[in-house]
Amino acid sequence: MDYKEILKELGCEILRAETSEKVGLYIEEFNIIFLSANLDGIELENYTLHEVAHALSGDILTHLSSAQLKIVQEAKANRFMIQQQAEEWLGSYEVRPEAIDISNFLEYFHFPASFYDMAQKEFEKLLVND
Repeated sequence: MDYKEILKELGCEILRAETSEKVGLYIEEFNIIFLSANLDGIELENYTLHEVAHALSGDILTHLSSAQLKIVQEAKANRFMIQQQAEEWLGSYEVRPEAIDISNFLEYFHFPASFYDMAQKEFEKLLVND
């Protein structure tokens, strides 16, 4: 299921606004995802997927939330984003490959190198399950 279908199922809307930074934010109280208007292409898709993960998990952070909780929630949202993009990447092959060049995947989707281990684990799960 792609993120547009998930948004529709959740009844969650996207609000775009001009900002000085590339940002995304899920606001549970209003069931909206706020995204910077200066995001486009793959970055827009990545930020949307990341925030969709927060919406699916019901993640809520306040000024009282611990730093550890934020780290855990961000890691889960990043993992969801990588998993969704990994499924798309594998879908581009006619025959499932036995191995994936993780560096090429990260570069294509504009992910930082720090996501390497997480991406590798997600591909291992996806390739084993076929």
